[in-house]
Amino acid sequence: MKEFLRKKSTLTLILLFVCALIILFCWWYFNPNLRQARQIKAGLEQTTQQIKEEEQKYQEDNYGGTTPEETYQMFLTALKQQNTELASKYFILEKQNEYRQLLENIKQNGQWEAMLNDLLRPLSQKGTFLNEDWYQIEVVNEKNEVVSIITLTKVKNRTFEPLNSLWKISRF
Repeated sequence: MKEFLRKKSTLTLILLFVCALIILFCWWYFNPNLRQARQIKAGLEQTTQQIKEEEQKYQEDNYGGTTPEETYQMFLTALKQQNTELASKYFILEKQNEYRQLLENIKQNGQWEAMLNDLLRPLSQKGTFLNEDWYQIEVVNEKNEVVSIITLTKVKNRTFEPLNSLWKISRF
């Protein structure tokens, strides 16, 4: 009889242990706070990976000059050649497709020469530093009215270190 009770109590302990494991697993798996924490962690890991990929693209980018004026002159040279693909490469990576399309639209709408005339005016060739990493050029028309503002910048990472030594156009 003692042996039967001992086997029964051992079996009961094993059963209780298994039940406790199942309950703990269910609590861990189905707990909304833990599930949300896992989702947030997965999202952060994905975002971190995307940031690293974008930083890598900038580190490999070689379109632009080491000064804002040099980048702007390279951009103007591409525009003079009506090479919208090359001209768009002087923009920050996130905006290249958008500005390539804008330049294509300007070309298709017959406004290319007017745009070039404004961009090539002597007053539209000079800008001012807003700070050490931002440069702004005011584009003026034949009446000396500002028709556009072009902003150039050095692209930085999340710790505000430059990703490369090149200046890119961030706004046109």
